[in-house]
Order: sequence, then structure tokens, then C-alpha cells
Amino acid sequence: MLTVHGSSGCSGSDGNGHHGLAGSCVPRPCEAYFRFVTTPGAEPTNNLAEQALRFVVIDRRMTQGTRGEAGRQWCERFWTVRATCAQQGRSVFDSLHAAVTAHFAGQPAPSLLPA
Repeated sequence: MLTVHGSSGCSGSDGNGHHGLAGSCVPRPCEAYFRFVTTPGAEPTNNLAEQALRFVVIDRRMTQGTRGEAGRQWCERFWTVRATCAQQGRSVFDSLHAAVTAHFAGQPAPSLLPA
């Protein structure tokens, strides 16, 4: 069971108001952090918006980002296509293939909006 000590919610004080890492510092409403354990149907995951952006964070971490404006714009557009296709259950490859084919045929890019 997680317990919270002291008025500030931190344990491990050295008496001078300094709190070391030995104690845990958890805000008062700590029950909310573990609500998924006691509440049926509550999931221990982040909200949908954070989940949708997770691959962007991982990609930026692994690739070290970009150095120029053109690279940033390309990444923004690709990540948008990837997230939209994932939400709609569509193939990212098929969407990009259709966009590139349309570009070289001089036609407008296909829409990412659901039909």
C-alpha cells in the first residue's frame, strides 16, 4: 500500500526542509494515480491524444530531429499522414503511393478525410 507522509506529501526529510530521493514524493491525491487498480474498466494508459503523439516523440528521439525548416515540414506532414491513417485503419504506404502518383500525374493529392 502506498502511504504519504508529512504535510507536503514527501517523506525522507532531513529536518532542515530538504527532501532526499530516499523518500517518495507523491502529491496528496495519490489514490488517483492508482485508480486503475481498484476501478474496473479504468485503464492505466495515457489519454488518446498522448498515445497518438507517442510515435512522434520516439521518432524524434531516435533520429535526433531535423536541422532545417524543410525537414521539419516534411516530418510534420508525414506524421500527420501516419496518425490519420492509423485512426482510420488505412495503409500509410497506400496513401503515400497515391499522393506521389497523383503528384507526378499533375493531379491534386488525395484527401485524408474519411469518405
